[in-house]
Amino acid sequence: MDRDDIIVDGNNILIDILYCPDGNLGEVDAFNWVKYYEHELINYIGRPLNEFNIEFNHKFESNTMHFGDKNEIFFSHIHKFCDTHNINPSNITFTNANFKIWENYRLWKQAERPDEESINLKCVFHMMNFYSEYTFNDYPDRQPEDSNWIFLEHTEINPDRPMNYVYNCLNRVPRKHRISLFKRLYEYDLLNKGIVSFNEPRDFGINGETLTEDQFNMLPLYYDYKEDYDNVNDWILTKVNRHQYENTDNIIDPHINHFTDIIENSFLTVVPETEYGVPESLSWESYFDQSSYFCYQNGFITEKTFRHIRDGHPMLWVSAPYTTDMLHYLGFKTFGNWFDETYDHILDPQLRLDAVVSELHRISALSHTERVQMYKEMIPTLQHNQQHLLNMKYVPTLTIDDWNKYSTNWQFREVDI
Repeated sequence: MDRDDIIVDGNNILIDILYCPDGNLGEVDAFNWVKYYEHELINYIGRPLNEFNIEFNHKFESNTMHFGDKNEIFFSHIHKFCDTHNINPSNITFTNANFKIWENYRLWKQAERPDEESINLKCVFHMMNFYSEYTFNDYPDRQPEDSNWIFLEHTEINPDRPMNYVYNCLNRVPRKHRISLFKRLYEYDLLNKGIVSFNEPRDFGINGETLTEDQFNMLPLYYDYKEDYDNVNDWILTKVNRHQYENTDNIIDPHINHFTDIIENSFLTVVPETEYGVPESLSWESYFDQSSYFCYQNGFITEKTFRHIRDGHPMLWVSAPYTTDMLHYLGFKTFGNWFDETYDHILDPQLRLDAVVSELHRISALSHTERVQMYKEMIPTLQHNQQHLLNMKYVPTLTIDDWNKYSTNWQFREVDI
């Protein structure tokens, strides 16, 4: 019987771990998909596993997953899988969306398995898939002239946008860096200058910094949430970002860009990316063994960036270091001619966030006329980015050869454990 999660093509096996039966693929106490698929492969394949090239694909996420009570990093379990079945690690590939995964793996392997062959790693920018019609429609299998070609809305770049607010910043999951961002927006008196949402409360941010009682009582902070949905997450997943998770078509359920009003009414986007380059779990899962976090290196570019490229919007990033460098490598332009983007090379997470918010504060002090003029100067850059994305035929997939090119001058900060 054919399976959606295990695809066999000759001597190659592709496993999509998103289909595993437990939804927890997070940093801590993740479902052990290595052990699960080891059992599934033995029963499904019927041949020795060392006769195959095996790829484990987790293209939606960048998580550095840890399994079980011992909190063992998934690299360890992949190598144990190879030991058990006499597989050369070079016949294994792990694919996800972490554009620093090679450094993550190098540090772990150097400490734990220095003399063994390495597994192969790939980084795929799968979240970009939903913002170009070509990638969304699986071009070239479908062509623009086909009747089943799905059209995706985007916002036209308009020099006459009203831009009544300085910025927008939309947050769903209360990750530590987002809570610290909220704290700083409050302290800089910037909340009322933006279209802002923080949809779920949490009382501490990066490095354990806490919110005051007044700050915490402001949360959750919604924007445009309609309470005819069960909760804000249901509203986002089934309406606002629905095309990322469910089928759509041009007639019964056409794609709608729910961000147009936000884009038109703000000068820039403060992008609170999913990944900030520090382990999300360290300060609240202290009863787990945290020793394997020493190798943590993570960078992740998601729909939070790509949808604003699609809609022609300037951005500041609250994200892992070297996000702008990564975007340059992918062919996009960022906004260093107008904004101070040196924050992107600051390794200390609090200092990096301080620098982003300080730059936002400077921009907010400009007059509306000055921001409009700045936006008009940016239009060629915005048009380049929009067209580069909209015309992208394939989602970029990076290998170690790419890593050796784009990370040459990068530095890495040790994780505080």
